[in-house]
Amino acid sequence: MKKIFGVLLLLVVLLENSIFINAAEQLEIVENNDETEVILKYYQYVNDKNVDDYISLFTIDQRDLMHKHLVQYGEQSFFNNQELEAVNIKVLTDETAYIASTINFSEVQMYGELKCVYVEQEIKENNSSTISYVCFVLAKENNAWKIERISVPYIQCIFENGEQFGGVNESVFASRQEAQMQSMIDGRAISQNGMFLTTTSLSAPTSITVYFTKDDNINYHGSNKASLNFATYLKNTVGQEWVVARYADYPAYLQAGVMASKMYAWYNTVNPKRNYAPYYACVLDNSNDQNYWCYSASNIESQGAQYLRYLENALAYANGLALVTEDTESIFETQYRTNEGNIHSGILNQAGALALAQNGYSCLQILQEYYGSAPGIRGARVKIVAHQ
Repeated sequence: MKKIFGVLLLLVVLLENSIFINAAEQLEIVENNDETEVILKYYQYVNDKNVDDYISLFTIDQRDLMHKHLVQYGEQSFFNNQELEAVNIKVLTDETAYIASTINFSEVQMYGELKCVYVEQEIKENNSSTISYVCFVLAKENNAWKIERISVPYIQCIFENGEQFGGVNESVFASRQEAQMQSMIDGRAISQNGMFLTTTSLSAPTSITVYFTKDDNINYHGSNKASLNFATYLKNTVGQEWVVARYADYPAYLQAGVMASKMYAWYNTVNPKRNYAPYYACVLDNSNDQNYWCYSASNIESQGAQYLRYLENALAYANGLALVTEDTESIFETQYRTNEGNIHSGILNQAGALALAQNGYSCLQILQEYYGSAPGIRGARVKIVAHQ
C-alpha cells in the first residue's frame, strides 16, 4: 500500500486541479439508515444557517460548548460563509472507523456505542468549490444518534480496508494527506540525545489553531480562537498535563510526555478534529483534546526557576524529533491519559510512564511499551526519527 501511495503522490501535480471539479451531480448514499439521516440534516442546517437545529444534532458536551458560544458571541459568528454539499456517504465498519477516525478510549467509555460515517463533501465559497473528506463520529445518546465530532480521517486506512468511494478526487486528497504524514527517509543519520537517528523529510507544524473554552485563554488572546506558535502551544500544554517536577529524578517520564503531547498536536494539525461550526479549529483547549493554558509556563516558573528549566530541558529533548511507525514511517495520534491505558493499547498511561521511568526505561522504551504493537497502528512498532 505504501508503494501505491508513492505512485499517487507523483500524480498530484498532474491532477492538481481535479480536486476542484467533478463533484457528483447527485448524492450517493451507500446505505440509508438512522446514521445517514443525521448527516443529511447536518448539511441542511449548515446551509440554512439554522443554529438551534444544528446544535440539537450534537452530543450534550458539544451542545453545552455551542450554547456557551452563542451566549458570548451570538449567531452571527457561529457559521462561516461556506455552503456544504454531501456528495457520497458511507458508514464505515468498526474496524476501519476506530483507526481512520482515531476514536479514543474516553469516547468509548463515555458512550459505548459509536459509529463513523465517511463523507465526501463539496465546499462552495466565493464562486469556487473544493472537494474534501470528513468522518462524523456518532454516539448513541438516549437511543438517538448524535454527532460527537467531525474529523478529517486517515484515508490510507480506508483505502487499505477497501471502503473508499473510488474517485480521482479521493485519491489525490489521500496522496496529499500522506505527504504530510509519511516521512521519506533521506539516508542520512545523526546522533541526538544519545540516539543514532535517521533523518526524514517530515516537517513539523509551525502553528496550530485552537478554539478556547477557558476564560483565561479568551481574555489573554482577545478572541475565542487563535493560530498559536506550535512551540509556545506545546510549552503551555505540557506544563498543564504532566508533572514537571518528576524530571528531576526521572527525566524519561517527562521526555515521553513531551513526545506524546507533541505528536498528538502535530497529528491534529494534519487531521483536525474540530474544523466545523462554531470552532473551525484543529483542537479545543480542554480535556476533549489538550489542556492548553496560556499562563502555564509562567505559573511553573513562579514555583521555582528549576521547574521551568526541567520543562525547557524536556522540550529541548523533543525538538527536531518525531515518533513514527516503523513499517510506514508515518505519524499517528498519540493518545494519553492520567490513569488509563494498558501496555500496547495505543494510550500512554501517565502513571504507568512514571513507573517505567522509575524502573530505568528510556523515553523511547516507554513510548514503545504503550504505542508499539497497538491496534491503532495495526500492531506496528514505533521509532523516533529526526525531522526538519
